[in-house]
Amino acid sequence: MTYSTAPDSKAFVISAPAKTILFGEHAVVYGKAAVATSMDLRTYTLIVPTLNDTTISIDFTDLGEKVSLNSTALPSLSAKDLEHPLKIEEHVFNKVKLPEGHARAALLAFIYLYSCIVPQSLRSHGFKITFKSFIPVGAGLGSSASFSVCAATALLQYAGLIALGQGPIPSDHLALINKWAFGAEQVIHGNPSGIDNTVCTYGGFIRFQKERPLQKIQTKFPLNVILTNTLVPKNTKALVAGVRTLWEKHRSVIDPIFESIHHIAVAGSEMFISAPDPTLVTDPVSFKTSQRAFEEDVEDLVKLNHDLLATLRVSHPSLETVVNTTKEFSFSTKLTGAGGGGCALTLVPHSAENFKIDACKAALKEYGFDCYRTTAGGGGVQAIEAPHDKLAAWMSSDHQNSSSSFVLLSQDEMKNILSAGLGANGLESSEKYQMPIGASHL
Repeated sequence: MTYSTAPDSKAFVISAPAKTILFGEHAVVYGKAAVATSMDLRTYTLIVPTLNDTTISIDFTDLGEKVSLNSTALPSLSAKDLEHPLKIEEHVFNKVKLPEGHARAALLAFIYLYSCIVPQSLRSHGFKITFKSFIPVGAGLGSSASFSVCAATALLQYAGLIALGQGPIPSDHLALINKWAFGAEQVIHGNPSGIDNTVCTYGGFIRFQKERPLQKIQTKFPLNVILTNTLVPKNTKALVAGVRTLWEKHRSVIDPIFESIHHIAVAGSEMFISAPDPTLVTDPVSFKTSQRAFEEDVEDLVKLNHDLLATLRVSHPSLETVVNTTKEFSFSTKLTGAGGGGCALTLVPHSAENFKIDACKAALKEYGFDCYRTTAGGGGVQAIEAPHDKLAAWMSSDHQNSSSSFVLLSQDEMKNILSAGLGANGLESSEKYQMPIGASHL
């Protein structure tokens, strides 16, 4: 790697999306195809260099933790120095006071990235970095991967290894971001699949299958969705084991279910590739007709996939409540992830009226669920130079609870700033990405 002799002095806001599984849960463990997608619930990171100070000030806003580190006290390592990224804890033992819970894992991942990316020649300077996320933690939506992508992007820019704010992030820079984000995910999870960080880096829809390269699905047709968090804790390990027991007991019955789920993922991939392109509309009436026909086909796959997963006994009464409630509004829903609680994904046609969507969300909230109206298949990591105070004020404000006019930018306004003139990430064609390791994922 070629490093700068001085850190980049520019302040940047970086953003990375959440992720969810659209098709293929559980069957993917048995070598079948699955489709993951980015969700436009995002993590935001503001990095502000302080060139005359060696203090690194880290604010994990949503975790309620603020940490100060001295840049000169942190180890300078290469990935080769560590048998596994998790070994970073041995290098900071008795040097850094680690918090508890999610903040501990996040800080260790950050220290790993800093120690491996930022050279000694830049350690005489510090910076302030703030993380703010709209992604629920522990809901299977890739919150840690989104954080890892943001942290890796910020530090690679700081070290001069990538250039941000000059249009779409180049593909070679995205590959570097993805590589380091995967290392951070290893610190947090031990043995991740590499899918979450890839989706959070590149965005869009990605098809994956054991022992095959990840494939980005070329499409310009994002989906409008309601993401519902049932808040019911799930035990992924137990759910996977339950499906395994069912498969071993009734293999001749369960194998065809896995095969059907595989074909749903394949069909969904092909549908997105041939989806109508909203950027090439010449006849609005004809486009709306083809748009609705496409959405109806996807809705069929969503319902079929959910029913097959329910047959595998991984649904939950809370998830069936979401399915039945949204059905009353003519919306189609499936569980997403391992099941057994957790989240459900509801497709919302582009033609759906706002009052109907709001009524559906209100009905779901009556059951105590959290609901998010968002988009699936949008952009990956994005960045913009932050030269004015409005961005800093936005990062430091409480958007989850505040109704004050102090919130100077809404999340939608922030998204518009980040995407204006940048595009999602500059990748227009179908591309394949090699996963860092070959592992299954739910």
